[in-house]
Amino acid sequence: MARRRSPSTPRVAPVELSGLADAGPDDLGAGVLLDGVRLAGLDLPPTQLAGAELVEVVLDAVTADDLDLSGARLREVLLSGVRFTSLRASHGSWQDTQVSGRLGVLDAQAARWRSVMLTGCKIDLLSLRDATVDDLLLADCQIGELDLSGARLTRVRLSATQVGTVEVHGLRSDHLDLRGASIDRFVNLEALRGAMVTPAQVTWWASALAEALGLRVVADE
Repeated sequence: MARRRSPSTPRVAPVELSGLADAGPDDLGAGVLLDGVRLAGLDLPPTQLAGAELVEVVLDAVTADDLDLSGARLREVLLSGVRFTSLRASHGSWQDTQVSGRLGVLDAQAARWRSVMLTGCKIDLLSLRDATVDDLLLADCQIGELDLSGARLTRVRLSATQVGTVEVHGLRSDHLDLRGASIDRFVNLEALRGAMVTPAQVTWWASALAEALGLRVVADE
């Protein structure tokens, strides 16, 4: 008999930085290097940081309609209490990064995430479509739609997190822990094979599971 594997916890830790220099809007731009700086309390116009590199950076209570981090590389970055209508982070690389705040859209399509924490976030749409993610914790979050289509996930956990709809077509996962999640609706539920859930969740999602298996649920005669 094959041994049942126990859940593997995401390998993440809070980002704690000190001794940072102050930076402002004039320091921002596509392809820049931001190293050891802090931006705080800024209300930014649409801002380009595409292709930038951020190392040991804090964005504290920063607001913007559109922040473009497409293709950017982040390492030891803290986005704390931010408010972005759109945060574009497709094809980027995030490592040891933590985010909290209000986001309309967080588009991390085809991104590479390693050791990332989303804590206390409210997000209308979080897209990790075709992303590769190792060690991700979503804690105390509210997410309207979570798109995991084509993603490759390893050691991902949802804790005390509410999600409206989850799209999982083509998802590949190892140690995906949904036991702390409240999820209203799945699309392509069969792709969750191997995910960890609770008995109560199985009961709650019974109709969706039956549909995924092609079962016809009819009343007794």
